Amino acid sequence: MHTNNTRSYIFIFSFILSLTIIPVTSLAATTIPNAMTISGSVVWDKAGSPYILEGLVNVSQGGHLTIDPGTSVRSDINADIAEISVNGGSLVMNGKSDRVNIQGLNDIFVVSGKVDIFGADISTTYGLGLVRSTANIASSTFESGDDAVVIDKSIVNIKDSEIINNKRGITVRSSNPIFVADNQIRYGIGGIGNVSDAPSDTDVNISNTALVGNVEYAVFNMSTSTVIAENNWWGDATGPSFTGQNSINGYIDADPWLKTRPEFVEDKVCCSSVLFLPGIESSYLYEPSNSLLGKIMPANTLWPPNRNDDVRKLFMNTDGSSVNKDIYSGGAVGSVFGLYHVYDKFIGYMNDLVSNKKINEWKAFGYDWRKPIADIVNGKEQKATTTDDLIRSVESLANDSQTHKVTVIAHSNGGLVAKYLVKKLSEIGKDNLIDSVISVAVPYLGTPQAIAGILYGDEQEIAKGIILKQSVAREMGRNMPSAYSLLPSERYFDSVSTPAITFASSTIPGINNGSYQLAISDGSSLASFIIDDARARVEPKLSDTKNPIVGNGLLMNAAEALHAILDPFTWPTSIARLSIIGWNMLTTKGVDYYTNETDKKVSNMGDGTVVAKSAAYDSGKAVSIDLAETTKNDKTNIDHVDIMNSSSTQSVIDKSLKGTNPDSFCNDIENIPGVTCGEPDYSKEIYPAEIVISAHSPVYLAVYDEAGNKTGFLPPPPGVEEGLFRFCDTGILTSRCWTQDKTDSDDYDQYIGLEDGGQRYTIVATGKGVGTMTLDIERDVGGHRMDIVEYINVPVNEKTVASTTIQLEPLPIYKTMPDKNASNTPSLILPKAKPLLIDRNADGKPDNSVMPKRPDRVVVSSITAEQTIKYLSDLFGRGPHVTQIIKRITNLNRSDAEGRIIDLVKIDRQIRDIISKLYKNKSNQLSESQKESVLAVIDKLLEKYQ
Repeated sequence: MHTNNTRSYIFIFSFILSLTIIPVTSLAATTIPNAMTISGSVVWDKAGSPYILEGLVNVSQGGHLTIDPGTSVRSDINADIAEISVNGGSLVMNGKSDRVNIQGLNDIFVVSGKVDIFGADISTTYGLGLVRSTANIASSTFESGDDAVVIDKSIVNIKDSEIINNKRGITVRSSNPIFVADNQIRYGIGGIGNVSDAPSDTDVNISNTALVGNVEYAVFNMSTSTVIAENNWWGDATGPSFTGQNSINGYIDADPWLKTRPEFVEDKVCCSSVLFLPGIESSYLYEPSNSLLGKIMPANTLWPPNRNDDVRKLFMNTDGSSVNKDIYSGGAVGSVFGLYHVYDKFIGYMNDLVSNKKINEWKAFGYDWRKPIADIVNGKEQKATTTDDLIRSVESLANDSQTHKVTVIAHSNGGLVAKYLVKKLSEIGKDNLIDSVISVAVPYLGTPQAIAGILYGDEQEIAKGIILKQSVAREMGRNMPSAYSLLPSERYFDSVSTPAITFASSTIPGINNGSYQLAISDGSSLASFIIDDARARVEPKLSDTKNPIVGNGLLMNAAEALHAILDPFTWPTSIARLSIIGWNMLTTKGVDYYTNETDKKVSNMGDGTVVAKSAAYDSGKAVSIDLAETTKNDKTNIDHVDIMNSSSTQSVIDKSLKGTNPDSFCNDIENIPGVTCGEPDYSKEIYPAEIVISAHSPVYLAVYDEAGNKTGFLPPPPGVEEGLFRFCDTGILTSRCWTQDKTDSDDYDQYIGLEDGGQRYTIVATGKGVGTMTLDIERDVGGHRMDIVEYINVPVNEKTVASTTIQLEPLPIYKTMPDKNASNTPSLILPKAKPLLIDRNADGKPDNSVMPKRPDRVVVSSITAEQTIKYLSDLFGRGPHVTQIIKRITNLNRSDAEGRIIDLVKIDRQIRDIISKLYKNKSNQLSESQKESVLAVIDKLLEKYQ
């Protein structure tokens, strides 16, 4: 409850932090229980009206509540306090076609949030309270309350509205309010809900609004900022009064004023309503919690997770069904932990389109992205207390749209959902409900990055800078139908000539037993390798992410069947199509297997995940965005994950939604940074040079550029399990981060990729534990290592800070992939590499230094069993681990001499496991490069027995 005592306000604010139960659209007369929190995107619609609030509804950070046309919200008769509270989230009241009615609540209270109100009639006790928030109010009425609007350090625009018959009209405060919960002061500004970009000053504009009949005053400005209140009606042709009823006080610019009461004419909405389909891993997933002693407990948010057990609850059975049958979906992910952004800026952009009356309404259809595409379209999406239906969502949006049609905007995997949706609507004769499809970074034909994702759990990013633990990500994706539908399809290879997989030899132990051709360039051969029809592989341990798993044959067949339906599908000619294609980011084009290592071949013809040719397939009108240029323009890294947040993407969507003349469309977008009409210029394809810094130790790795920008790994935030997420802040533009799990350990190797163009970088490794560090600096071209230097076996503790600098001469632009084994490949790092300075107690003074060196690489043309045994004995002596290897080599040689059948895959796996144990033995001090050299010798020996 809010009370007034000589213009001093105390805002009473009840807030329960831990709740994540999400109310969803229900049937008529929907009761909303006390103390519910909205953390995703939720819509209250006319069909569920009236919504009866039994108490507090909290829209938390990342939450979005939309109140649809014709919807009414009331207070329960027995409620002590009925309130809508927005804490870092957003609230939209969309009464364009049918007014929204809010009546009987205590108030609507907003902290560090965003409010868009259009066409609403609001009659509450204490009106709308705004603290460090942004509000746009139009064509609305605030009437018969103690307060209409109370503003504190907020940006507020009010137009075409009525502030009438209240005790107090608009109050602009000069200091922060006090927050009280359960009769105890909890926090003020800087507490829950506060975000760094929330307004810190007051900016109030009121125009074409009637301020009449407010008993104490119409506007009272207690702040030092001037309230701009020109062209308003104050109840009299002589303008506002300065005393008595309906007066104004403080710094207020009210001249000129209206001589008569304004007549409000609502603007016409220009465009269709919008359905947004998010990508994979971009909708919230929950499991319900059981009641405890009769008390409703909050739902458990499984995605984004904060512990390993959350992810394990998302695992699937081998038939692609969910192990946990109770999982349900929420809305689209805005940001993760408030740190990393997925759709938050895009959601704000869409809300602005509604509040600015460019579109009537929009809906983000959150879905369980693990499921098959067909199930998402044909089935019902389970929500907290009801179900949602994609086709019915289209029908509902079309019904309330000004054009009676819907524009579909789809990102990534959402584009496959959109294509299947259009196919289904065509079959039932309802494709006329959709006027256009805007696809953004959609892998229509799949993408090679999915190969590495399924087999290795490679680069399974939830959001920029957040990387899910590799072994857990791989296990989640192993039986996930949607992961397989992202693999390159048969038709992919008609568009892309680069093989998806290449082998340096037809016989690579544990990978290829001679059954797979040296270059896999068709869909059936790729599927055969994914599920290992030739039985060349042995299933690795869960923690072993350096060796590939055997894929799920059932799901591989289902994915092939899906693409057999979608790839040749002919879009209805009545539906306009626009495809936004990201390019000029390092993007996987294939996986290359060598005798003792695996590389990803990369080029710049993609958005970091999806190759451009796949995103452009059968796309209608194509628009390309140079993501490197957009990154520099937006001053934040933009790639596949957060392309929807790019200002360039939103500008292109804006032009399309407005129905720009197709003949002038290209001219209209030519001034948008990084944007060109048509597909990317494939003649500009290059194999980019990249500097890769990696740390193999208990440290946090970071790199600084000359401007002081930082890309580096951080500890997980409070409440997030160590080892689940690997947090990396990519402050250096065009930089990237990834990790590699250590086998049988919760630790992980850290990698930072940097633009290789002659820049000077400072490398800093800060200890997070006790152990030894190996720091590598390598130079890659097209994903293949050209040169490397190492700082080996550096002791570290929690106070250690190790640092060095590197600045290399720029490499030429490679239009073709250079031969990584060529004798004339330039070795350019060592002459430029400087000593690694070691500060052991963080006092800012180096205690000693380590010199860089190029690791010794063993190049073996042929080797005998006896030579191998001698090599291992000279390197390690005759310890127990070496003795085990020698025993296996001796038995192998004897079996070969006697003509017996040899299981080389099994022997190879056994020896590699022993070498991994050697590698972990601190007394041996075996470096990463020495380990690779040992494996090269073993690989060459085993080739003799193929």
